[in-house]
Amino acid sequence: VDAAADGMKFLLGLSCALANGVMSSIGFTMQRKAQLISEESRDEDVQRRSSFIRNAGVVLYILAAVPDVISYTLVPQVVCTTVACFRLVFVTFLAHTFLHEEVRGREALGMAICTLGTFLCLVFGPRPEDIKGDDMAQTFYHAQVWTYLGFGLVILVLLLVVEHLGRFGTYHFNKHVHYITLPLATGLAFALEKVFNTEIGFVQTPASLPGLFD
Repeated sequence: VDAAADGMKFLLGLSCALANGVMSSIGFTMQRKAQLISEESRDEDVQRRSSFIRNAGVVLYILAAVPDVISYTLVPQVVCTTVACFRLVFVTFLAHTFLHEEVRGREALGMAICTLGTFLCLVFGPRPEDIKGDDMAQTFYHAQVWTYLGFGLVILVLLLVVEHLGRFGTYHFNKHVHYITLPLATGLAFALEKVFNTEIGFVQTPASLPGLFD
């Protein structure tokens, strides 16, 4: 019975991680598509269509956080991050299909390697029962983790200030600076999010909420 329950828990967590990848990839692609449509013409109808697609993409991207959080409560972090890496393959496929971005042999080879790596990690990676929750939970209170979070949050705030400073008319950075600050801020926010998501998996479930997270 316990083995069957662990198996169902793993499949549910994996499904949530995949749902997060699919939803966030589609939302991201919709936002990029909206930008391309907006650049094609300044016609009011075109801009209205672009705005609708962009807003829908943003909403879908935000909603993707729900299955992401759930997945971290059900399966080990390595499973969630492995599926998150596979999202690059799906985004590349969507970009080629809907944004008409060219995919050459090098990109195809990278997609194949990423897919193989994801498969191997899922097949041979840890299962929920392989990880001792008490030992893992204690690691979140180590000084290294708090240092990482504190330093990461400070850097994230600085990057966001640089990214948005021009909007307030205070100082305008060279546009090439934004090519660096925005990806760095996005990646750092993503990394910090995963720390907190992982911790959620070791939070004791209240007795009044049995079932899904047990």
